[in-house]
Amino acid sequence: MTSVGGETLLMLVDTGATHSTTRKATPNMLSDKSINLSGLTGKATPLRMTKELTLKLAGQTFKSSLIYSPQTPVNLLGRDILQATGAVINCTPDAMYLTWPNGYSIACTPARSHGLYVFREEQMAEGVSIYWLLLEPGTPEMTGLYAKMLEWKPWSPSDIGRCTKMDPVILEVVPGSRVYVPQRSFRTDKQREGIETALTDLWEAGVLELSDSHWNTPLNPVPKPDGTFRPAHDLRKVNEVTTTPLLPVPDPHKCLSVLTPEMKYFTVIDLKHAFFTIPLAEECRYQFAFTYGGVKLQYKVLPQGHRNSPGIFNKVLKDCLSPIEVLSGAVIVQYMDDVLIGARSAKDCLDVTAAVLSRLLECGFKVSKTKLQCCRSQVVFLGKVISAGHLWMPWEVWDSLGTLAETLPTGRAHHLKFHLNTFWKPFLAAPVFQGLLSTTDCRSHHKKYGEDFWLQHRLADAYVDGVYRGPNGLPF
Repeated sequence: MTSVGGETLLMLVDTGATHSTTRKATPNMLSDKSINLSGLTGKATPLRMTKELTLKLAGQTFKSSLIYSPQTPVNLLGRDILQATGAVINCTPDAMYLTWPNGYSIACTPARSHGLYVFREEQMAEGVSIYWLLLEPGTPEMTGLYAKMLEWKPWSPSDIGRCTKMDPVILEVVPGSRVYVPQRSFRTDKQREGIETALTDLWEAGVLELSDSHWNTPLNPVPKPDGTFRPAHDLRKVNEVTTTPLLPVPDPHKCLSVLTPEMKYFTVIDLKHAFFTIPLAEECRYQFAFTYGGVKLQYKVLPQGHRNSPGIFNKVLKDCLSPIEVLSGAVIVQYMDDVLIGARSAKDCLDVTAAVLSRLLECGFKVSKTKLQCCRSQVVFLGKVISAGHLWMPWEVWDSLGTLAETLPTGRAHHLKFHLNTFWKPFLAAPVFQGLLSTTDCRSHHKKYGEDFWLQHRLADAYVDGVYRGPNGLPF
C-alpha cells in the first residue's frame, strides 16, 4: 500500500514500467505536462502527468510526479520509485518480497499484469525526474542542497576522491625489517578476472603505481554478492612490524548516546573509498607492494587491511567536519566513514546535511549515492534502525546469525554464541542477565536454531527493553 497525496492506494509492482502510474487524480493534482507512452502494441498514447505529489512508502516520505492513466487496470509502482527508495526484490517459492534499507519488508500479492508501459525513445531525455531525496529543484548557480548534489555529478563509481586537508601519512616500521610473502596462484579464472578488473580500476583511479620494492604481500580473492571477486590485500605480516602508534576508533554504542527523543529527522552519509582518499608518503609506500601477472605494484594511498588505517581515517574525517557549526537541537555523529545527522525538523536536517556535504566536497571526499539516506524519519546506521526516539537492531540480523550458527561446526558455533552472550552482557543488569541464563522455558520456543540461540533472542529482548528501545518501546 502506498500513500499518494494523502490517499492510500493499492499498487502493482511492475519492474517493466519506467514510470509509476495512478488511476485516480483530481483536477488540481494534474499538471499541464503530458507525455507519449508506448504499450506493447507500439502505439503512442498521450497521457497527463500529475504535479509533484507527496508519497509515503515503507516509512519514507518523498515527492514525485506520476502518470495519470485512468484506463490502466491497476496503479503501477514502477522502476522510478523502486530505485529511488532503494527497494530490493526477493523471490521465494511462497511469495515475492520487497525490502528497503530501513528494514521494511512487504510481501507482494500475486497479480497478472495487463500490459507494460515504457517511455518512447525520443522522450527518454525529458522523462520526469523523481526526487530520491526531499529536495527543492535548482541549478548549480543556486544555493542549497540540490545545487550541491549537482556539483558532484557525475556520480562515477570509480571516482576515488582525494583528501586535500592533510599531509601525506607516514607509517613507520621496525628498522631493518623486511616482509616478503609470495603471491599464491588463483584457483579459478573467475577469481583472476575479478581481481584484474579491480586492479585496473584502481590503477586508472590513481591508487596504484609501479614498484621496485623488496617487500611483497599477497592478494586474496574475496567473493562478492554478485558472484564476482575482489582482491583483499593480506597485510598481517606488515602489521606485525609496524611501530606507528594506533589512533583510537570511537565506540559505536557511545556515539549514538547523543541522540535525543526530540530528533525526528535523520540523514546518513556513507563516504566512498574511505581509506583510498588519504595520501601515503612516498618513503613508506614500499611496505605495501604486491605482484600480479609478473608486475609489481604498490599503493599511493592508505591501504585497506592495515592496522592503522581505521584510526587515521577516523581522525582525518573528524578534523574535517569539526569547523561545521551545528544548529541548536541537531547533532553530527561520525563513525569511521559513516556520518549520521539528527535534527528536530526537516529544515534543520536539510540545512545541516547541506553544510556537511559542502564541507566534504571542499575536503575532497566523495559520497555514495546509492547508500545516501537524506532527511528521513527512519534510517539505518551502523546496522541499527533509528527513528524518532527509538533505536533497535533489525531481527533479520538474528535470523542471519541463526542460519550461520546452523552451518558452523560445533566448536565454532559455540564460539559464536559465547561472543553473542559477551556482547549483550555489559548492557544488562546482573539480575536480568543471570535470570535469563537460568531460564528453562526457552528449550521449546526456538527449535530451528536451538536453545542457545533462542537465548540470544531473549538477551536481545532484554537489551531492547532496557537500553535500545524498539519501535513499540519507550523513548531512548
